[in-house]
Amino acid sequence: MRPCGKDSVNLPAAQVQNRSRSLADKIAIAIATGFGAGYSPLAPGTVGSLLGVAIWLTAWSLSLHILLMASIAVALSWLGIWASSRAASAFNQKDPSQVVADEIAGQFIALAFIPASARECLLMLVMAGFLLFRVFDVIKPYPIYKLEALRAGAGIMADDILAGVYAGLLVLVLSFFC
Repeated sequence: MRPCGKDSVNLPAAQVQNRSRSLADKIAIAIATGFGAGYSPLAPGTVGSLLGVAIWLTAWSLSLHILLMASIAVALSWLGIWASSRAASAFNQKDPSQVVADEIAGQFIALAFIPASARECLLMLVMAGFLLFRVFDVIKPYPIYKLEALRAGAGIMADDILAGVYAGLLVLVLSFFC
């Protein structure tokens, strides 16, 4: 529904709709879209995963304790569930392509399995974690695809969280060969 008046005459429908969103919805959409990464015209999921890599590399460079890394993964997941639920509702879609909080959290989880002692082969493990996560996210082997049936943000996030765990376990195995 477009508002009346000269201020709304030349505005695209998305901008008019954006004006009527609550502050909580605007914050949720910003988080769910990875602060704009999800609006990438090319492969928004991959761009979201790269943001997950950047967040993980920042945390890893600070030599954070494993429990703090796990806490970040949990926080990204819960925040993603909340934000994705609100964004899906605001976009009126079950799983909007611009929502990449799931890729950010899943990618972070995949890399969180890299041991702190794996400095010599860190680049190889990060690349493997990125590729493995993207493969699991795209092909969704059992039971990953079943999790998409969950409601709202849980359905958006859960499959990527499990894809991150699958990828992370393989990255952990690879780390033993470094």
